[in-house]
Amino acid sequence: MKKKLLSIFIPIIMVAVVALGVVLPTSLADRKEAVNNTATYAEDTGASTAEKSKKGGAIFLAEGVSYTMKGGKIEGKKKKYGGAVYVSKDATFTLDGGTITNCQAKYGGAIYVANGGHCIIKSGTVNLNKSESGPAIYVETGGDLQVIEGDIDNNLQEDWPKVATVSEDTIKLGGVNSSVELHYLTLGSYPQTYVGDTLRQTLEDEYAKENHGTLEDMGVTYNSGKDNDWIAYKYNGTIYVRGTEQKYDNNSLYQDGTSPITDRVSWFEVEPIKWYVLNYEEYLEGKPLELLSTTILASKVRFNPNINMSNDWETSEIRQWCNSNFYDFAFKKDEKEEILATILKNNKKGEHNKDPNIEGNWTGNNTTDKIYLLSYWDMYNTDGLFQGRTTMCLASGSDFSIGNNLRCVGGTSCQTIFGKNAECWLRTTGDQNASVYYITIAGHLSTSPYNMTGDCCGIRPALRLSL
Repeated sequence: MKKKLLSIFIPIIMVAVVALGVVLPTSLADRKEAVNNTATYAEDTGASTAEKSKKGGAIFLAEGVSYTMKGGKIEGKKKKYGGAVYVSKDATFTLDGGTITNCQAKYGGAIYVANGGHCIIKSGTVNLNKSESGPAIYVETGGDLQVIEGDIDNNLQEDWPKVATVSEDTIKLGGVNSSVELHYLTLGSYPQTYVGDTLRQTLEDEYAKENHGTLEDMGVTYNSGKDNDWIAYKYNGTIYVRGTEQKYDNNSLYQDGTSPITDRVSWFEVEPIKWYVLNYEEYLEGKPLELLSTTILASKVRFNPNINMSNDWETSEIRQWCNSNFYDFAFKKDEKEEILATILKNNKKGEHNKDPNIEGNWTGNNTTDKIYLLSYWDMYNTDGLFQGRTTMCLASGSDFSIGNNLRCVGGTSCQTIFGKNAECWLRTTGDQNASVYYITIAGHLSTSPYNMTGDCCGIRPALRLSL
């Protein structure tokens, strides 16, 4: 639905009206509404069902709360709804002095007023805020705005900077025999492609020079497990990582056909991460995106270091890695703000093949994660995401994961659209002590005692994203 411009009519402060980036009402009905100081939008912004974390960059007023700002400054804040202030139903925000400036939102660069909320501008300054809709103030239908006095000036209407855009194109999911195609997007960045022997030598020569020559240390360390660190450097405008390779076996080949060499210092380019959209139809209805990386991004991260530790996702080393090192360095600040905290159901031993949607089937503790792994149920049950189809479960590894001990295989039956298939972890507790489910090189699901301490399974992260 086309956005309706915010309309208010307050004759004694015409400058404020223009500064809001609005038009004056022309119909009798609109004029009556404006006289009552009620500004409205026709579109549904989704704020009513959005998480609190998306609302009010500086101030969030819950239902029934009143707050008066009499001085000071709110500056440089950013949220989806109300860059500085979010006013809930039956709440009242009064600006009676002070400044709200340089804030940004998709709706309401400075202030968002929900249905049933109240905003009163008595004095103060609201300027230089930006938004796609309502550069200064956005008021839902049923909200109330009163402007008595105040300087509301130079607020700018512009496109909200989305951190990711779903492609209209699709790519095939899983193995070459799969007929399933999914939409995708790019979000974040991570080391992925081997630079090739020639550039590897060039970078090593530069590294050997005093102060590492023209290499710029980015101050970022990508840890792929077992203290295997990769340090990021910028060279000629591109970021690469430097560390030590480890090859699993002779099936380990990079995209260029060369093979890792165990204990050789190597370089990989940091590139955008491509993600499958698992719920495109629901996304079109306004639901958060459910994403799964198209390839295995990392390896050498154990589920847990030894067999005496728990094989539950909640206490796993791999969960900690996903939500610390990977999350910290794969995404920029604005991208992190769009990644949702997801509440995950988890199983105990013997529950992996039970429907988690039935109360009492999974008795593991729920966890809340930004980055997580899919479950056995997601991958291998007819009611799960992948509907139990082996070809859909197949995934190949990035060069970076292959150079970090990822187990992969060739063979026609195990080929994916990206190359050789590889093993990757799930978050599902196995049937035996110290066992965890994982996807095998043939695309099946398996578990065995003591496998959680291994480091040749890869990580294929998943997340939920709010756009």
